[in-house]
Amino acid sequence: MIRSESIGVTSCPEELQPALETWQGINLLYSRITRRLAADLDKTGGLSLATYEILALIADAGGQLRLKELQGSILLSQPGLSRKIERLEQDGLVSRGTHPSDGRAVLVALTVDGRIALGAAAHVHVAGIDRYFRANLSVEETQAIKGVFQKLLARLDG
Repeated sequence: MIRSESIGVTSCPEELQPALETWQGINLLYSRITRRLAADLDKTGGLSLATYEILALIADAGGQLRLKELQGSILLSQPGLSRKIERLEQDGLVSRGTHPSDGRAVLVALTVDGRIALGAAAHVHVAGIDRYFRANLSVEETQAIKGVFQKLLARLDG
């Protein structure tokens, strides 16, 4: 258990303590697992975790995605994401163009090289998710966490 006193939060009302401790636990777990996933990918000499996540989001959207939609799914500023996409384009992993039905929107698409790089890194990433997350939880625990996250996301997006 993470105690709020250990992080210097002492003015939190007592009824919020469980929520604060849960939130701190989510952040700590995310940080530790993310560092391990990044290290696993770094060992392969392929994609960074940030690049993998961007390419995976584009692939999950059918191979192309509006830049604005991509921005809503990652923790990069708009200028930071634009610079990252520019580097990925220079590396031949994505292409940028104008959306066919909205000339103002930028459409980012995976290239053949991007699909190949993503495929090569996917087994390392999925193995890490299995090792650091799934293997430590029962099916019921995984489903419960998934349900809570879906509920919170629906309320935030609704």
